[in-house]
Amino acid sequence: MASTESATATTAPATTASDATSTKPPAVRRQSTIDDSRVKKLEQQLAQRPEREELQDKNILKDASVAPSLVAKAEQLKKSKMEDALNSKLSQRPAPEHLVKEGILNTDENPAEVN
Repeated sequence: MASTESATATTAPATTASDATSTKPPAVRRQSTIDDSRVKKLEQQLAQRPEREELQDKNILKDASVAPSLVAKAEQLKKSKMEDALNSKLSQRPAPEHLVKEGILNTDENPAEVN
């Protein structure tokens, strides 16, 4: 009789098809020394934190589409392109003399001193 008991004790429990397709197991809360009000407050704050895309739009997080080893080079390239675009726009800007002739500036105004 002892041999049948040990044989049944060593067999693994049967798994069903639903076990194989189930998602993650339910969350287990560990005992903590932190009081429940702080835990609830932290959970609320974490639930309200912004999504990654929103943080990227606000330039808080860098774009994750570039490999981490290339992030510095990508930032440098982006800055260089922006500088080139700004220099191009500034080079096409009309001279102060032209603005005076067009009546946009007064003759006594100095654009370099205007703040």
